Amino acid sequence: MINLSSFLTEINERKSNRLDFVAPANTLNLDYDDAQGSYVLGARINDDPKQFNLNHSSKRQICDKLGIPAKYFDYLEKYGHHDLAMDNINYLFKHGDENNTVRSVNGTVTAFLSDRYDVVDNDFIVGAVTEAIKDDYVNENLNVIDASETDKKLYMKITKPSVNAEISKGDIVEAGVIISNSETGHGAINVNPFINRLICLNGMTVNDARFKAIHLGGAKEEGVINHYLTDETKKKKMEYLHAQIGDVVNGSLKQSVFQQSVDKITDASKEIIKPTEAIEIITDKYQLSQDESKSIYDSLARRDAVDAGDPSRWSLINAVTHTAKSIEDIDRKQELEAIGGKILAFVMPKQARVL
Repeated sequence: MINLSSFLTEINERKSNRLDFVAPANTLNLDYDDAQGSYVLGARINDDPKQFNLNHSSKRQICDKLGIPAKYFDYLEKYGHHDLAMDNINYLFKHGDENNTVRSVNGTVTAFLSDRYDVVDNDFIVGAVTEAIKDDYVNENLNVIDASETDKKLYMKITKPSVNAEISKGDIVEAGVIISNSETGHGAINVNPFINRLICLNGMTVNDARFKAIHLGGAKEEGVINHYLTDETKKKKMEYLHAQIGDVVNGSLKQSVFQQSVDKITDASKEIIKPTEAIEIITDKYQLSQDESKSIYDSLARRDAVDAGDPSRWSLINAVTHTAKSIEDIDRKQELEAIGGKILAFVMPKQARVL
């Protein structure tokens, strides 16, 4: 299990090493550091020249913002055509007139965004969740089974063991909630119910869109962004957001919400599928890779003992979430768990069902 206090300390430490600023495109330039073997972004902050490293995600965002195909930039980088890449980007920087929000941590750009991006930091989200669950967490009524931060997103998964159900003999699921946020432009704040299957600790995000807040606000002034704005309106807005997150986290763990998912799972467990046809359909619909598709097929063929009989749509969901467990990329793992939830609500075409 995750120690929530330690995780919050890590998040806050990262925040203390952050520098954000808004800069016109024509004040930026891309260079290549031969010693490091990587690109660097040059900027002027209050007339002070600085250079920043770029992670993979921020390079993609720069390309996207300037309308440069990412595959083209990757090709130039792969084959050492750094001068051509810099000429492309610096020409567009020089002739650009838009402001950009640049986010950095420890000298590395983590996000390159529109100046209309309304920042909601991960420490705020973790703080809101921690406050909402503190009593149950201290009393060990809740388990924090995951808390992780990638270059793209924050993820938190919380389960409530006392709220559970048995789908079939030995197949027990428990209520949970998943919280995600991107402070780097890769998605909104989301709070959704999460179903944890105890037999193999697979997890499935239920796509009920319980809460979603998009990071989009008014355009910012050029200069360093103040993370501790004292404006009363901004304060009230954030207090309201804080309260919303807490309410939806606790609401998602209620028996009534959980039962809605259990009813859908029960129906899915009775719907017998044709494995090959069903996997072909979801591979196409959710753009799964060949490796993912094969792993799902293998997992479906080696179902656990509690999932006896002919394979069902519930079996397929478990095969998808079992595949998610084996994936190292945290962001992709969460995407597959969300796909599991989408299959729960998906009407399988007739050709993939045993009628």
